[in-house]
Amino acid sequence: MIRLGISVEGKTERNFVSTVLKPHLEQFGVTVVASPMHGNISLDRVKHELKSFVHGFDHVSTFYDYYKFVRAKGRTVSELETAMLEGLEQSLKSKITPYIQMYEFEALLFAVPDKVTELLRGKEKQTNLMRDAVKECGSPEAVNKEFDTKPSARLGRIFPGYENQKDLYGAQILREAGLATVREGCPRFSVWITQLEQLGQQAA
Repeated sequence: MIRLGISVEGKTERNFVSTVLKPHLEQFGVTVVASPMHGNISLDRVKHELKSFVHGFDHVSTFYDYYKFVRAKGRTVSELETAMLEGLEQSLKSKITPYIQMYEFEALLFAVPDKVTELLRGKEKQTNLMRDAVKECGSPEAVNKEFDTKPSARLGRIFPGYENQKDLYGAQILREAGLATVREGCPRFSVWITQLEQLGQQAA
């Protein structure tokens, strides 16, 4: 069994890794531990975290929101992921798979609007508002990053009170919707999951 450590942004991401991703990856021979950074994500903090974190596992990855990345300086997600590895020894780089979520964890929820509405006890109108946001932006992963239009802000307007319940409901919604359904709507996220699945296959 490959031991995988995932450095995550906060409680919502930790709950997702522990209750959704962990049982999924165990089917591929990968066991997972999530370690939260508790927000304030920056390249300096991430690099410091990875240098120590990587020594406790066979492989490590990350799961941070692009929207809350401090001092991104206009860099794209891919550029930030590459920058995470800059300055690290090659032997460490090969053990790290950087991943940043476009634009927030809540983007994944826009891939499963029916399940969101069901668990948050909403109505069809709210499901349609989520679908309209995806249609407007092009995909769940493109629901954009401005303060008023970021995924969590949109959900907060569609479902008042969501912000106070996201640690409870975020992972539960994705677990009940099924990872396969989420991956269909979020191809970039799906590529990351595939990379983690392959860790177990490489070790076999």
